[in-house]
Amino acid sequence: IKGSTRLYHYFYLRSCKKSLMSSKINRTLEIFSPFKGYVRNIAIVFSGSSFSELVPILISPLLTRVYSAEDFGKYGFVISLAALLNQLSTLSYENSIVISKNDHQVFTAWKACEYLTIFINSLCLVLSLFVCLWFFGSASDNDFLWYALIPVISFSGAFLRIQILLANREE
Repeated sequence: IKGSTRLYHYFYLRSCKKSLMSSKINRTLEIFSPFKGYVRNIAIVFSGSSFSELVPILISPLLTRVYSAEDFGKYGFVISLAALLNQLSTLSYENSIVISKNDHQVFTAWKACEYLTIFINSLCLVLSLFVCLWFFGSASDNDFLWYALIPVISFSGAFLRIQILLANREE
């Protein structure tokens, strides 16, 4: 009987502490109620960006078993060159989409960005194919594929950035 009474008191005290704690939390939240929507939006953005930073950390042990250090180096080199080409491919003209005053200016800026992206990335694709063939001698080498993908990655990234800025303009 004594053991069951102790167990009852333990759970009773524990529930009292929880209710006391929840009432303190509720009082604290009432103080910040004018900022509730703002804090909620910040929490959503923070959790999303934290999760996106956490995924590579969690997957890296698997990737290090599959790929060698040389492959990671090639990947980093290709992605950095694609990011540089991505910035150059639209000549930062896509920023004019957001600040345009009317729909005609938006359409003109959007088309100009698309044409610039297609032209510059096509030119870089032809140049990278010639350079790769000159350095490697044949298209059968695995490195050839890595370097030929640089303009393709840049092309897709530039179009994605243009579409995101166009969607931001619509909001």
